[in-house]
Amino acid sequence: ITATISDGVAIDQISNPNEEATFTDNEVTYDDVLPDTSINSRPGNPTSSTDAGFTFSGTDSGTGVTSFECNLNGAGFSTCTSPMNYTGLSEGSHAFQVRAKDGVGNLDASPSSYTWVVDHTAPDTTITAKPGDPSISADASFSFTGDDGSGTGVASFECDLDSVGFSPCTSPQNYTGLSDGSHTFQVQAVDTLGNTDATPASFTWMVDTTGPSVTINQKDSAPVQADPTNSSPINFTVVFSEPVSGFGAEDVDLSGSAGAAVVSITEIAPLDDTSFNVGVSGMTQDGSVTAAVLANSVQDTLGNFNAAPSNSTDNSVIYDSTSPTVTINKAAGQTDPTGISPIHFIVVFDEPVTGFTTGDITLSGTTGATTAIVTEIAPNDGTTYDVTVSGMTMGGEVIASIEAYVAVDAASNGNTESTSDDNSVIFIFSTTTTTITSAVQSPSIIGETVTFNYTVTVNSGSGTPTGNVIVSDGTNTCTGSVAAGSCAIQFTTSGTKTLTATYEGDAYFNGSTSMNFSHIVNNANPTIFFFFPIVYHQPLPLHLSGQK
Repeated sequence: ITATISDGVAIDQISNPNEEATFTDNEVTYDDVLPDTSINSRPGNPTSSTDAGFTFSGTDSGTGVTSFECNLNGAGFSTCTSPMNYTGLSEGSHAFQVRAKDGVGNLDASPSSYTWVVDHTAPDTTITAKPGDPSISADASFSFTGDDGSGTGVASFECDLDSVGFSPCTSPQNYTGLSDGSHTFQVQAVDTLGNTDATPASFTWMVDTTGPSVTINQKDSAPVQADPTNSSPINFTVVFSEPVSGFGAEDVDLSGSAGAAVVSITEIAPLDDTSFNVGVSGMTQDGSVTAAVLANSVQDTLGNFNAAPSNSTDNSVIYDSTSPTVTINKAAGQTDPTGISPIHFIVVFDEPVTGFTTGDITLSGTTGATTAIVTEIAPNDGTTYDVTVSGMTMGGEVIASIEAYVAVDAASNGNTESTSDDNSVIFIFSTTTTTITSAVQSPSIIGETVTFNYTVTVNSGSGTPTGNVIVSDGTNTCTGSVAAGSCAIQFTTSGTKTLTATYEGDAYFNGSTSMNFSHIVNNANPTIFFFFPIVYHQPLPLHLSGQK
């Protein structure tokens, strides 16, 4: 708009007309057109970023755009420039406005605006259906949901099994052919902005499609089961590879030749349904007792049956309730009677034994034998022994026997008392001494009866010899018993007789012969002459002399 004043349009007080007006600025622009504002770039909607940047521009057909004013979330317009950046925005909805301002201050009456959602919180994931734990199935199915709260919403899921890595999945997620053992399933929700659940829902479970395995063996913990044994019950230990339920006597199979028929079952440490003692009794005879666990008889806690019968390294025990028998007899080659010590006997058990030693022999008889030494001999299998007996103090009978329960077999059965065909040996004391001690009527005359006294002496030990003693000079003989101690001879010739006494011996003592004994036999009795002197004095000396 331009304003001018022409000349002569006005007069002063003396009627002088005005001159044409002069000016320095007589033009004013009038602008009533509002500017227009455009947003050129903006953040995505929704976005997970807490930062936002905007660029904008304005147009004005009047005086032109000179500036901009911005408003975020209704906080009020304030001068701004493009680009306009914001940081640290909170989660949720945000509104941005911008208006242009022209040269005369006209403001865009319809600011350009943009509303968007900031969502940087990950969704939460929940497993709603899953397999049992533990499970006897090799298949598994999972159902799951996600919750994004006030966020942009769950867009998808990612699943992982046993840490092989997450991959897209949908609910329900199914798996087949899983191996026995522990498995872990994880699922994470992803919202529309790609925010992923940082704490995936997780489930760990055990797949067990295999029944328990089982072993049964002789009890090897204290007290250890003896084998062979004469005791009842016979104990076995059953160990399952996992806890089981319902294990009973009907699940145990008994075999063997002993006729065992009764089973009792007791759970043992660690008391976790895996370990049991099986006691077997009712044996009707000696023989083997074998115990086994039948296949498909016992379940684990999930219901899987043992597919195979029990394994064993030694599930058989010999039941032996019969005492070993024993014989003792004089050894082959043992002379009887004998004068040689020791005397040998042979002991034979009908089965191997232990504990049979020196001191287990009972000695009897008349010789006073004191010592019996036991030595095992061939076949050196605990059945055969040589017994040497010594210490005899007199001649007589040596008898060896064995009492019951001095030795035991492998099942701890004590032996019975020994039996024998010939367990007695006659022992002869090897030396005696026979002596003619005197002759009654010595010297003697022809036809006179002469009694010879003799003794038989045991050189060592004790005992009394029996039997006869013969006294003889080779021609003349008499016989008397040892007990009589004498016998008589009537000589028919004169002279010096050389005699010996011979002990014939008996069952226990050897015979012996005395040293020579001299005896004089005269023709007649001697005459004694007395000579007296013509003159004598008291006492009267007496002089004797004689002749045949």
